[in-house]
Amino acid sequence: MLDYSYNALKKVDIGIIITDIEQNIVFKNDKIYDTSGMHDNDIIGKQLADVCPTLIKQTYQTIIEDVVNTGNPRFCSSKLHGSFWGVTTRDNLRQNLSIEALKNFDNQTTHILFQFDDVTEQIEFEQTLKTQIDELKKEQDNNERTKKAVLEKIAFHDSLTGLYNRYSLVNKLEEEISYCRKYAKSLSLLFIDLDGFKAVNDTYGHLVGDVLLQQVAGRLESNTRHSESRAKDIVSRIGGDEFIIVLSEVSDREDVIIVADKVLNIIRKTFVISNIKINISASIGISIYPDHGISANEMIDNADKAMYKIKHTTKNNILICDCLTVN
Repeated sequence: MLDYSYNALKKVDIGIIITDIEQNIVFKNDKIYDTSGMHDNDIIGKQLADVCPTLIKQTYQTIIEDVVNTGNPRFCSSKLHGSFWGVTTRDNLRQNLSIEALKNFDNQTTHILFQFDDVTEQIEFEQTLKTQIDELKKEQDNNERTKKAVLEKIAFHDSLTGLYNRYSLVNKLEEEISYCRKYAKSLSLLFIDLDGFKAVNDTYGHLVGDVLLQQVAGRLESNTRHSESRAKDIVSRIGGDEFIIVLSEVSDREDVIIVADKVLNIIRKTFVISNIKINISASIGISIYPDHGISANEMIDNADKAMYKIKHTTKNNILICDCLTVN
């Protein structure tokens, strides 16, 4: 069993070094050489500081001593510490370092485990995405013709997606309700919440999540009405991964369900961000004026409640406020 454990540690995808209390190296795995760029294959028996000169600094020695004395693991992020090696063949190397105490049966610390996780590609990927987002924002800014237009966009539009923000949504929805009240017409509101968005952020980072929100916004915009006639739709991002679509002069339940089902389908289609394929779904709550509210806030709140209910039951589905479930 010890042989199996030894071979497993040698082949894991994170660089591992184990030292005794005096920081003499007693074990290293194969990944150490990929992670560090070292060419010296015989480091067993050497002092840790001979292999990782950075760790001789008092800051790191204090961290190591704390791990030994308390038994509590410590984590050093690449964003603060960079690389923990001395001279390597990789100038751009970035790593996370985890330090843990290894104890015997008497709960005494006998060895120290150092795990070096190479996150260079991940950081470069995040930087690339950030550049892309910055370029998108710069392009949007360059298209603004006047200072007034820029200020209006900031005040009334979501800065990430360019859709109407919550403030604009409420104002425009009140205008639509006034029109419907005056001319005895109706309208519908779709409250959309993305299923699985948190997992995307946790797995790929917030920059990927931001690009995903932009792509969702683009799909919603492309699949709604933008004619110059009265009956055109309002698309808004009201925060996080929540969107609202107002369907002007659409109140027939079958028509509303057809549109909502179309929204579900366009969100289900695979998103591709920097060669990463991402699949998510959505939960949609629906309110119809005047049956489910006679003000903007009432309609939003009631659709939100319907969305919340469907999200915590089936997800990837639709629910109208009076609890008529479809799909």
